[in-house]
Amino acid sequence: MQSTQGSDAVEACRCNAGYTGQDGGECRACKAGTYKSEAGSANCTACPGNASSPPGSDAVEACRCNAGYTGQDGGECRACEAGTYKSEAGSANCTACPGNASSPPGSDAVEACRCNAGYTGQDGGECRACEAGTYKSEAGSATCTACPGNASSPPGSDAVDACRCNAGYTGQDGGECRACEAGTYKSEAGSANCTACPGNASSPPGSDAVEACRCNAGYTGQDGGDEAGSANCTACPGNASSPPGSDAVKACRCNAGYTGQDGGECRACEAGTYKSEAGSATCTACPGNASSPPGSDAVKACRCNAGYTGQDGGECRACKAGTYKSEAGSATCTACPGNASSPPGSDAVEACRCNAGYTGQDGGECRACKAGTYKSEAGSANCTACPGNASSPPGS
Repeated sequence: MQSTQGSDAVEACRCNAGYTGQDGGECRACKAGTYKSEAGSANCTACPGNASSPPGSDAVEACRCNAGYTGQDGGECRACEAGTYKSEAGSANCTACPGNASSPPGSDAVEACRCNAGYTGQDGGECRACEAGTYKSEAGSATCTACPGNASSPPGSDAVDACRCNAGYTGQDGGECRACEAGTYKSEAGSANCTACPGNASSPPGSDAVEACRCNAGYTGQDGGDEAGSANCTACPGNASSPPGSDAVKACRCNAGYTGQDGGECRACEAGTYKSEAGSATCTACPGNASSPPGSDAVKACRCNAGYTGQDGGECRACKAGTYKSEAGSATCTACPGNASSPPGSDAVEACRCNAGYTGQDGGECRACKAGTYKSEAGSANCTACPGNASSPPGS
């Protein structure tokens, strides 16, 4: 407690900064999580959101961001972003999770970092890719699960649908795999049907190559092949076509939207690419910031990604600051709600954050800070009360 020189009454004794009480009376230390920066009888002030301070704090700078939050001492505390954590109070930056792990926003310990789908390991530790032939569909420390029988998957698979039936077996990705029936074969992994042997040839169940088709008794020819006059016409491989009178598999060319060698397997153009003519040409990448579904056969299938706008198949321009677009396509960008702004290329209304002087949920209504409060940065933080015995106009 302090008083001015020459004081003539106990009421001249005022509680020091960090303490509160009536002039001339008992002075109590400000509780943890509060502070008081000047002498007098004013109440202690609560620290900014998600910050704490020790008892008897005499300045807002004593308010330090809690674990899971980061920011300058005495300032706004922002939740650690997803995929990061912070285990102690203070102004330190949040730390990235170990590789192939993620955490929810506001994580306060490395143990909140859980291995992503397709990876396994202890929470907070090293995450190893699931081995070939296994998968893991959720984040966490669970072990990887073996694919169904007669199916395999690449390392790091994150869904049972990555388990594809082996050559010689057929079935839906992630489901039961049945052996190809006698007289048929399948030479690659996947969900394709088994292919019938050439005319007058047969194969054992589970055959994984055309060479397993051998000519029947009374017929002659190369294993897997046929002789003129003794065989039926053979259908082109899937997603390929040939002109009338074709006499070789090389005449089978991949359809638009598919690519591969003439006479061979035709693979659908990957997402984000297209191919508009038949043949063995490679698929063409969509224009920048556009995507297309697998098997696209025209540039018009390339649609501007969320956060970008433009005609299908044309140039995609980033949404301007203060606007957003949440779905792919040629729609125009939508303006943020009133008194909110967003960075260029925003792909969700949640990117619209209330301007300084306004508060509200990201993407929602922004209300002006009430008289006697202020907010100095964009975002969803609450407005902060003015220091004691001070006021401000609405929207400060």
